[in-house]
Parts: sequence; structure tokens; C-alpha cells
Amino acid sequence: MPTEEEVMEGVSHWSCWWANQRLKKLQNLATETMSINPYILGFLSEYHALESPKDLASHLASFHLHIGHLTGFGKLVDEKIIPNVFGLIKLDKATRRERGLEDARFDAIDHMLVHDDGEATLFSQKSSKWTIQLSQAKEMNAAFFEIQQKDEWVRSIVVGITYGNSGDMTDKYDIIRGINRGANHEVYDLRDYVQSLVGRDFWAFINNGQQETHLWVHRGFERGIADARLHERSQALLQEFQEAVAELFAGSLNIDGSINHSLFLELVNTRQ
Repeated sequence: MPTEEEVMEGVSHWSCWWANQRLKKLQNLATETMSINPYILGFLSEYHALESPKDLASHLASFHLHIGHLTGFGKLVDEKIIPNVFGLIKLDKATRRERGLEDARFDAIDHMLVHDDGEATLFSQKSSKWTIQLSQAKEMNAAFFEIQQKDEWVRSIVVGITYGNSGDMTDKYDIIRGINRGANHEVYDLRDYVQSLVGRDFWAFINNGQQETHLWVHRGFERGIADARLHERSQALLQEFQEAVAELFAGSLNIDGSINHSLFLELVNTRQ
């Protein structure tokens, strides 16, 4: 079990690395990667009180980057922090091939923890309560039932959610375990085999029950971000990107400098 300082040091190292990766992403980001829905430009301007094309461009650029930050953080936890700080085995393509875990029933499994007796606990990692939809929950229930029937070496399966609490989860996490709330879905009862662990409970589980682990992870993340000294390097890059987004509207401006939404729609839908 890693100590408080070991967790903080490990998370700090990988968080600093991740922050620098996000900065490199910003350096190389092209406006072509953005998908701007021309139908809702007027709504965005009114709803968010965006008074100029520059304001709108800044909003769109920030939203675009924010989505990338969320996705990137999920990968940071999944690919770097959980395996390297807490010692779980990441089921990447090579590991799946080596361990014979390429069958579709293991598709939702991200990590495994091998116990001293040779049995293993499998982990399916999710970022938040909104990560899965009904169809995915039912598919996971069926896949986990198949694992239970075919793979005696698997002791249990944990669905781990990075943050939140058990009372705040959607019913999809119950459906994975075969519990119906209201609507009667055709699912297998896996309550004794699959558990959903959220936020503090998840981090404690992968660190031998240490309840403070979620706080250690957060402190390590904060330390790593501070070490990356992002603010000193990101502002000019953000300004450049926002200006590049504003240029996307250059061919669809009215005489007064406002955006002609219909003209922008025409440009988007006819651009070759």
C-alpha cells in the first residue's frame, strides 16, 4: 500500500507530465479540429451574454479545450495514475493479448489486481455518473455475467467511478449489477459479484482501505499542476487560439461587425 507521500509524489509526477502534454496540445491545436454548430450561435450569444464575435470565439475556444481537459484527465487516471501509483495492471492491447483477455466480454475491463492466491479482481473505470448510458449498462451486465460463468479465476468485478458519492449515481450503475429501479430491464443479478465504488470509496479500495487516499490524490494533483507553472506559458497560446477561432467568422460578418448567422451557416454547409 503506498503511503501518503508516495501517493502524492506519484500523482504529482504524472499530473505535471499531463499538464505539459495539455500545453503541447494547445500549441499544436488547429481550428479545423473544432466543430461549430451554426444553428445555435444566436442562442449561445443570448444565453451567455456574448456581445461580440471575439466574445463568442473566446467562449467556443474555452469550451473546446474544456472537453479535451476532461477526456485527458480520464486518460491520466486510467493510464498513468492507477497503474503507476497504485500498482494495478492496465489492460492495454499487449497485456490483453498476453493474458488471453481479448474476448469481447473483457472489453469494458480496464485494470486488474492479482491476489496472492492467483485470483483477480477486475476493474471497469468510469469518470463520473454520466459516463454510461442504458444500453452500455445492459451490455456490461451481460458481459460480466459471462465472465462469472466462464472465468473462475476472477474473484469479483469493481466498477470504479473517480468522483462523486453512492447516493448521487444514476440507475445505470445499479443496472450493471442487475438491480432494477422502476422499469424492468432484462438483466442478471450480479449483486454478490459486481460492486460500484464511487469517489472516496473507490480510491480507498485500491489502496487497501485507506480512507484518506482521495485527498492524497487531490493534493498530489494540485502539487503537479503548480510544478508545471502553466499560467506563465499558457496565456499567449490561449490568445492565439482564440484569435484563430475568431477568424472562422471573418467571412460572415455584418457591416456593424456582428456575426451574420445565416451567412455562417451557408459557409459551413457548402464549404468544400
